[in-house]
Amino acid sequence: MYSRLTLRPMTVIRAVQFASVVVTAWSSAKPWGDELGIGKGPPGHLERQLVGAALLLLLGSLAMIFTAHKGTKPGRVALAVAGISSLGAVGLALSVRSTALSSDQANVLLGGGWMWMAAGACMSLGATASALALSKSEAAEEPAPNRPKKKKKQGN
Repeated sequence: MYSRLTLRPMTVIRAVQFASVVVTAWSSAKPWGDELGIGKGPPGHLERQLVGAALLLLLGSLAMIFTAHKGTKPGRVALAVAGISSLGAVGLALSVRSTALSSDQANVLLGGGWMWMAAGACMSLGATASALALSKSEAAEEPAPNRPKKKKKQGN
């Protein structure tokens, strides 16, 4: 079905999900603000949201990787775990934005850190949506199994 040089779509989706974990965790090494002396990483009160988002994305990525056997697609539970964890990470990114704006620390959003955190969360959400769409399209293409027809009893 696939040639040697062709990547399977689920392999690409799993790679994007793992890359989203890396991108989100990498945002802790980026400056979170536009001031020169601010240093790298988020402020202390926002660090928990970043770590939580990275751990949620790791959980979703592992669910997608380890629940599927070789050559099969992940199950419904894995898709649900990945979807919920991706939505949670997006929610945490929006929570960081809301907290920064409400506490008059809007400069935190100007650095690359928050952008990379949000980008990683959105990458995972997109990969999960793609996996769900792919599993739905493959299910629609599969023909129904042939079942023997039941014979009706003829009454006397």
